[in-house]
Amino acid sequence: MRYTANCVHSTEDSIHDMCDNATEIDYTEFIEQVDVEQLKALFPGYDWSDGKAEDLTLKDDWAVSFWQSEFMGNPCLYVEHSRIEYIFC
Repeated sequence: MRYTANCVHSTEDSIHDMCDNATEIDYTEFIEQVDVEQLKALFPGYDWSDGKAEDLTLKDDWAVSFWQSEFMGNPCLYVEHSRIEYIFC
């Protein structure tokens, strides 16, 4: 899946529909379908040292969760980061 949009650049109705029908998944399930390089580009402030993290990682941030749903009729995954949804379809 590829990065498609975030909630700031979408419509309220499409985001509400996506969130209302979402199922939370774990980080491992998420990265099975989303290339880590895309996440690195979107979230450069995290430690991406492949398991040797000394700083905060995306998967360990309490303000981040991972979800599966549909966005505008398409299967999607999204990261909720500080209440912003980053959508991958």
